[in-house]
Amino acid sequence: MPPRIRRITIEPQRVTTLDDVVVSVEVEDPDTPLVDLDYVWSINGQQRPDLASERLRHDEFQKGDHLVVTVTANDGEHSVEKSSHEIIVQNSPPTFVGDPRAAGRIDGLVLKGEDPDGDPLTFRMSGAPQGMTIDPKTGRISYQGSEDEPGGHYTVTIELSDGDGGTATWEFEVDVSPGSKAAEAARQAAADGG
Repeated sequence: MPPRIRRITIEPQRVTTLDDVVVSVEVEDPDTPLVDLDYVWSINGQQRPDLASERLRHDEFQKGDHLVVTVTANDGEHSVEKSSHEIIVQNSPPTFVGDPRAAGRIDGLVLKGEDPDGDPLTFRMSGAPQGMTIDPKTGRISYQGSEDEPGGHYTVTIELSDGDGGTATWEFEVDVSPGSKAAEAARQAAADGG
């Protein structure tokens, strides 16, 4: 009797360009426990005989590629072939490069990011005091104190986005003194008994 391929499992289930893909096969043969397995990967419908291992390295494919592995089980007398379901390589998230916490000052700090898929990156800031901005393309933080700034403690979040659903975030805290107009308004309110 020929061998039977019961199951082909691909890990991880969600594949990105950061992941090597590994296939495991459940095979049974009532005649012999010795069954040879051969693998051939297909990328975007093109068979790649040079990729003949249970492991497909992450540098062999790109975001959006369609992956299928065909397994041949051979017991020396009979062989059977079965293909896996198709896996689509998903977006990989961007990452910040370096440690921004090592910077001595915030104003002028340039954040850097990279994306494994080569997607263009944008920076976005939230929770910042008045006068603090980030250039969405270059990642340069600028801080020009505002006269109207009420002052206080801020948790600032920087989001790095690849435009395809992948993000990375960095948070930092900053304490800001009131701006001159806000401080004067607070003094006036206190003097007026408010």
